[in-house]
Amino acid sequence: MRVAKFLDSTDVTRLGYVRESELVPLVLNDRYSSLSDLIAAEEPIAAIESLDTDAPVPIGEEIRWLPPIDDQEVWAAGVTYKRSQTARMEESEAAASCYDQVYESESGEKLKLLSTPLISLTVPRKVTVLP
Repeated sequence: MRVAKFLDSTDVTRLGYVRESELVPLVLNDRYSSLSDLIAAEEPIAAIESLDTDAPVPIGEEIRWLPPIDDQEVWAAGVTYKRSQTARMEESEAAASCYDQVYESESGEKLKLLSTPLISLTVPRKVTVLP
């Protein structure tokens, strides 16, 4: 499932998912009020599927895509979400030890911070959805 963050026609930040050639806007609720909440859910796809949706919008030039982050920092190691950390650590004991050391390390040499959400969300960029 390809989840996207975008600005709707009233300049409100929204979440949706891509279905073929259309974007299906999600209606967030008290339980899942952000992308971070959906990613942190035990079953993210089930959480997304549990939400109501608005009418699909054809994907075209008028869609104003946003970076798919909320409160997460973006790190150079490629593990940008808490869910990714958990998944990597569940893969094996060796991976758990390795990733635990990386996440818990006080040294700035092991990972490099690429961006914070504020920087990522305010720098205008053209975003392309790849198949």
